[in-house]
Order: sequence, then C-alpha cells, then structure tokens
Amino acid sequence: MSAMDVPATRTLARVLRQSLAPAGDPLQLFIGVGAAPPSGATANGYARVTIAGQTLTVPKLKGAPQPAVGAPAYLLAGADFLVYIGTVSLTP
Repeated sequence: MSAMDVPATRTLARVLRQSLAPAGDPLQLFIGVGAAPPSGATANGYARVTIAGQTLTVPKLKGAPQPAVGAPAYLLAGADFLVYIGTVSLTP
C-alpha cells in the first residue's frame, strides 16, 4: 500500500488531532448582569453577578472593578472555573 492509497481523513496526524482535541470549546465567554457587590473582605477578590436569574459570587480578575448594578458583566468559563473579567463603561 502506498501513501497515495490512504485517504486524507485517515492520516495518523489527523486521527490524533481529532481524538486528542477537547470536546466543545475549552473556554466560553458569558455575559451576566452586575448585582450588589459582596461586603467585607470578599469585595477585594469577588464580584456578584446574575446569570439566567441566578445571582452568583465569583472570583474576579485582579484589578477588575466591581460591575455596577444592572451593568453588563463579562465572565470567562472553563471546564472547572468561572471568573469575572470586567465590564464596559461609557467613560474613558
């Protein structure tokens, strides 16, 4: 059997890429709504956001400001984490 007899869809490189690729998207971007910020020391490292009617307290990216109540809140989700990464603002 020569190399020309192997279909391009069955080459070793292609089969390995398909079998080792993660199922679905490894990262997803979610847009929630800012909720009342957490109180006390948790306000430094966490933000409260509402997604699909559920209010969650999630870790936030260092330096990201608390989202204003009702403002969009962007979250990055992976297979085992959810983190608030920021919001949008009309002021520079």
